Amino acid sequence: MIDLDPQAHATLGLMGDPEELARNMYDVLSDLSSPTTLEEVTLHILPNLDLVPSSVILSALEQELSGRPGRELRLHNVIQSLTIPYDFLIVDCPPSIGLLTFNALRACDEVIVPIETSIFSLHGVEKLLETTRVLSERAGHNTRIMALATIYDRRTKLAKEIFKRIREHFAGKVFNSVIHTNIRLREAALSRVPITKLDKTSSGYRDYRQLTEEVIKGEVWAEKAEDQSIGPQILDDGVFFSYKIPDAEDVQVVGDFNDWKLGGKSQLDKGGDGRWSKFLRLDKGRYEYRLVVNGKWMTDPHNPQIISNPYGGENSVIIVP
Repeated sequence: MIDLDPQAHATLGLMGDPEELARNMYDVLSDLSSPTTLEEVTLHILPNLDLVPSSVILSALEQELSGRPGRELRLHNVIQSLTIPYDFLIVDCPPSIGLLTFNALRACDEVIVPIETSIFSLHGVEKLLETTRVLSERAGHNTRIMALATIYDRRTKLAKEIFKRIREHFAGKVFNSVIHTNIRLREAALSRVPITKLDKTSSGYRDYRQLTEEVIKGEVWAEKAEDQSIGPQILDDGVFFSYKIPDAEDVQVVGDFNDWKLGGKSQLDKGGDGRWSKFLRLDKGRYEYRLVVNGKWMTDPHNPQIISNPYGGENSVIIVP
């Protein structure tokens, strides 16, 4: 866990007062301090969990690095020099869009946007999305963006309405997992221990466990998108669709599994190498579908299984055993 937020909430929640530490993330990224590696400031918190702490002094970094070449690559470069083979690096960002957040976006492959289901929840999200688009265009760095609904109270109509807006706003890029309001999560933060250590019987633990499993599966699907396999790939709990169409502006897969409706969950995600991919969770059964590339409907050229449809055309067929 890399704490890149000057408020240092991740540091405070895992080990205590960040101001008591001699060195932190500022020393790694700053020009004024002596050269410091991530390993030199890393704290071992629990088995399989290390922390690179933050401090309020990190807020001075943007002004300090103003006008310096390559300032947006600082975090990326120090991560590249890591010698410890971590499976995951999680970067906790500040709540504003600035140099620190831009460093995180440039260094990471995936962005998780926690959105509280309250009246002001979507405020600032458009700015973040615009920042990632600029990053993609100028730096050629694509990040997968997923929204996560948090502090969700299923008992209120307002929370349900905001959650509906989140799903519409992110058009299929929303985690199925939801973090519900749970007092044990607050107690875990107060006790400065992860929920996995405080109470494995709580709904908060179950929510984050489900999110973890979903993130790990997402990594598996992303790896599949990077290999040479093209077309539909049947997995244990659904189908992974992957196509390399560099010149396409929009690629969708529609079928009887989504009522043949365009938009939303039917849209595939575009990768940096011109590959379009999407995982659809499907129950066992037989499904008919078609690809829609730039508005043109067609059968899947990488699936030989086809069947005539009532409209004089042909549909591709896939069977989930």
